Amino acid sequence: MARRITRILFGMAMLAALADCANTAIRTAWIDPGFSGPPFRKLVVVGIQGTVADRRVFEDVFSYHLRAAGVDAVPGYQLLPDDAKADEPRWNAAVEGLGADGVLMVRLVRLDTRTQISPAPFPYLHRWGPYG
Repeated sequence: MARRITRILFGMAMLAALADCANTAIRTAWIDPGFSGPPFRKLVVVGIQGTVADRRVFEDVFSYHLRAAGVDAVPGYQLLPDDAKADEPRWNAAVEGLGADGVLMVRLVRLDTRTQISPAPFPYLHRWGPYG
């Protein structure tokens, strides 16, 4: 009898989990399913949050990794100074003048840094005797 109740409860839990998953919607996506063009060969990478120094480091590192993957990537700060990025016509002209296929704008949502410190065990206990 207990086994049957366990199976029924397990089945109900699975149904609830499946029903909950049915309502999942993707709000942001890495890929546009409607895009049918060729792969991008040249991108401008722009970080849009943080200090100027953080954005520049981010754009450099992200561009480096894209170039390592075979995509020609240019950090956005090399294309336009930070104060000019708010000027959309100037920004569009600079991207078109570079011949870039697209602009990759990235905003860091969250960064988790976890540190675990484990003290080294004390190698010797207090010794008694002539050598302690």
